[in-house]
Amino acid sequence: MVRAWRALPFSDGLRRRAGAIRRPGQLAEEPVWRRLDCNPGYQEVNLQCVKLVVPANAYRNGSAYGRGWSCLRGFLTVGDGCVRIRIPENAYLDSNGDGWSCDRGYRQREDGCVRVRVPAHGYLNVSGADFECLRGYRQVDQDCVEIRMPENAYLDDSSYGPGWRCERGYSQQAETCVAIRLPDNANLDHSGNGWECSPPFEQRGQRCRLQQPL
Repeated sequence: MVRAWRALPFSDGLRRRAGAIRRPGQLAEEPVWRRLDCNPGYQEVNLQCVKLVVPANAYRNGSAYGRGWSCLRGFLTVGDGCVRIRIPENAYLDSNGDGWSCDRGYRQREDGCVRVRVPAHGYLNVSGADFECLRGYRQVDQDCVEIRMPENAYLDDSSYGPGWRCERGYSQQAETCVAIRLPDNANLDHSGNGWECSPPFEQRGQRCRLQQPL
C-alpha cells in the first residue's frame, strides 16, 4: 500500500505536511517528498522547519533556498554575517549595492581609485576611467601626438595605420601620396587608391590587355 502522507517531526514553523510523489519507474516503497511549506521566518532543514537566524545588517529575502536572507545595501556577505563595504576615497557604492566604482576621472588600482592623467589634446572618454585624443591626434604611450599628413591626404579615424589616407586618385607610398597613372583601358577601383582594367581587358603587369579567346 502506498502512503499518501508521511508523519514529520513537529515544529512550530510548519504550515502543512509534505505530500508523497513518485518519479516514473520508482518503487512505491521509496516515495520522494516535497519541500515543507514553512511559516515566514522559518526554513526547512532536514525535513523540519527551523527558525531562521538573520544576522545584523541583513533581511529575510523570502527565498526557500539558500540562506534565506540577504545583506542590506552597502554590506557584503562574509561567512554567516554581513560586513560593511569599505568605499575608498573618490569612489561610490555601485547600483547593486554590493560593490563600489570609482568616480568619473578616476580608475581603479588595487583597492583604491587614482586620478586619470589626461594629456594635452586629450579628453576623458565615455567611461570616465581613461582618455582619448582629439581629432588630428593619436595616442602614443600616455600622450596625444599630432598626426602629420602629407599633401593630398585626409584624416582617417581608423584605430590602426598612420592616421591618414590618400585622397581618391592617389596611392600611399611610404609617407607620401602619389598620383595614380592610369594605363589605357583602366579606371580607378572602388577604393579610389588603385586601378583595375575595364572589361573585357585584363591586367598584364602595368598594362591592360584584351583577353585572348580560348
